[in-house]
Amino acid sequence: MLRYLYLIEFRLGFPQSRLVNEIKEEPNVRTIFTDHIYESHIAEIDGHMALIMLVEGRNDEEVNEAFNSKIIPSLKKNHGEGAITNVKTIRLGDPIRIFHNYIFMVNMVMGKIKEDWSDNAIFVE
Repeated sequence: MLRYLYLIEFRLGFPQSRLVNEIKEEPNVRTIFTDHIYESHIAEIDGHMALIMLVEGRNDEEVNEAFNSKIIPSLKKNHGEGAITNVKTIRLGDPIRIFHNYIFMVNMVMGKIKEDWSDNAIFVE
């Protein structure tokens, strides 16, 4: 699977509560967001409320198709035609580190931290 990072910026004055309420209304419903979004976050970009989404697919075309024909129309339907003011995209390469401790190129084998990796090198808070 490959992933793209999308930064979706909403118009000034678009309240975060509106987005949160929409999410709360369908917590147990499988949607296009469930099928294509690996991870998402609420963000702020230069005073604008924003969504950050990691959209995944088998290839570039599948990601692009999901984003432009499913995700964007759904956001426009829910928030209005002029709600989105800017979109930036970054195609992600191989992961380096996740969850503080998992460094794929260094301390991982078969999805686990190597047995010989020192416990002193593990972040625990």
